[in-house]
This record gives sequence, C-alpha cells and structure tokens, in this order.
Amino acid sequence: MRFSRTVVRRPVGADAWLRLTRGHGLEGTVSRRVSVVVHAIIGWAICGATIGVGRQIMSMDATLAVHAVVAPLAFGLLTWHHFVRYPTSSPLPTSLAMLGVVVLLDALVVAPFLERSYVMFRLFTGTWLPFGLIWASSYLVARQLRRSHPTPEAKAV
Repeated sequence: MRFSRTVVRRPVGADAWLRLTRGHGLEGTVSRRVSVVVHAIIGWAICGATIGVGRQIMSMDATLAVHAVVAPLAFGLLTWHHFVRYPTSSPLPTSLAMLGVVVLLDALVVAPFLERSYVMFRLFTGTWLPFGLIWASSYLVARQLRRSHPTPEAKAV
C-alpha cells in the first residue's frame, strides 16, 4: 500500500494574518495599537460601570473612593493582558495611549452627554486622581513586564 504525501498550503492571506496576530511588521504595529485602544475602552467602561453602580448604592464620596481603587487595578490588569500578547510594546507610549483614550472619552462622551457639564474636570478625586492612577499603574505594570521579558535587542546588548 502506497501513501501519498499531501502538501498543505496556506491560503494567500495566511502569512499576513500570522504576522498580524503575532505583532510583527506593519500589520503587527496596527494590531498592537488597536489592542491598546480596545483595552483602554474596556478599562473606561469598567470605570464607568463603577461610577454608575456606585451612585446607585453609595454616596458620591464612597463611589469616588471605590473608583480610585478600581481604576488602577483594572488598567494594571488590562495592561498586563496587552503585554502578554505584545511584549515588545513600549511602556510609556502604551500608558499614555491608555490614558489618552480615557481622557478623550470622558471629554467627548461622559461630560457632554452623561454629566451634561464639564464640572467633573474640576474635581481632583473624581477625575485627576483616577487619571494619574490609571497612567501610573499602566506604566509601572508595563515597565515591570518589559524588564522581565526584554526585547531581543536588549538581550544582545
């Protein structure tokens, strides 16, 4: 009995898709940027849910205190999740992009449509403290992960 060898060929776009999902080349750069934005939107939604639910069951001061704890925890975990997939990401641009998405969504969605006022940007505990904690947790997690998994260029030095 003879066995024939069958050569399995990848579809035309398969190589590009593999590069995209592995974070290599131009497609990988786009994929990495999309990942940061998606993770930031998820974090923003978690923060929004924290505020929304907290307002219903607690005082505003207690809600803001819970938000100040949840925000850095959520963004630390989301940054970790992003870096597991894209370990060559840079900590500073990643953390600034995460924060930028949150600030942008707060300024373009929350303030004008949900709060109907930009007063929230005057409150340290409601806005600026969480912004700072989001940036710090994202940056510190990313920096630690980058140190524990250096890039091939860093290993060669």
